[in-house]
Amino acid sequence: MGTKRRVALDGRQAVAQPGDLRRATRGVPGPRCRIEVSSHVTQQLVRSDHALWRRVGSSVVILRPGDPPFRIAGSGGAIWDLLGTPISRDDIVAALVAEFDAPNDVVAADVLPLLDDLLVRGAVEEVGPS
Repeated sequence: MGTKRRVALDGRQAVAQPGDLRRATRGVPGPRCRIEVSSHVTQQLVRSDHALWRRVGSSVVILRPGDPPFRIAGSGGAIWDLLGTPISRDDIVAALVAEFDAPNDVVAADVLPLLDDLLVRGAVEEVGPS
């Protein structure tokens, strides 16, 4: 359990417990304040041991037990190759920028959503920095 901290809420002092913000905003309509930690700086991604895969031409077909197979094509094959060993999101983007001689922002806009999708699907896993 975390430590209690004093925080100012609406000008009053209160003692916050871990999870208070999550409980306080549950069911509240409208936008929420989210604090996003940039984990891509320190976290690395690697192929999941639970993901079965096969290269088919320039595409990679990935299967997780119990889920339908899906395919990544184009530069997705190069990304999949890079994910063979732990690598950061930034290093993947940099490698593709160098390989395809494309602008960093364009590559990042294409690659980062794919990496997030692979993570959600369980095809890749986050690991600590090496």
